[in-house]
Amino acid sequence: MKRVLFVGIALCPSLALAAPSHVPVAKNAKAQIAKAQIAKPNVVRIGDTLICSGVALMGIPSGGKQFRSIEIRIPSKFIGTPTVTATIVPTQGPGTLFGIYSIKVNPLGNETQVAIEAKNVENGVGVPFRFVCNYVIVGNTKSVKQRP
Repeated sequence: MKRVLFVGIALCPSLALAAPSHVPVAKNAKAQIAKAQIAKPNVVRIGDTLICSGVALMGIPSGGKQFRSIEIRIPSKFIGTPTVTATIVPTQGPGTLFGIYSIKVNPLGNETQVAIEAKNVENGVGVPFRFVCNYVIVGNTKSVKQRP
């Protein structure tokens, strides 16, 4: 019997998200994370709305192979918190389910960092497979004037 793997989360723009990731990069995982952790999204602007999307390989942080993380850099600052939707999918096909436990949005100068962290739902079980993060980030880049 095959299991269908699809995990997603959507965050409302009114949620306050901040603070850098608490999971540091392990020395032995730096090579993989250097290639995979910082993702550059496809960016489309429609008026004042910025839509960013992409698929990127997730890195293994120092917490071990039961965790995965990715950092997405968006070349613009958002007004308020953008809406973030993400799914984690194994590249080898069905078999292991990772759940997203943290999405953080951090302004960094003239750009925005979105950090996504996931964990194997089988607690404490490390997984050697590669996982990708599919994501869409939507938000305003200019202040919206309120009508009276």
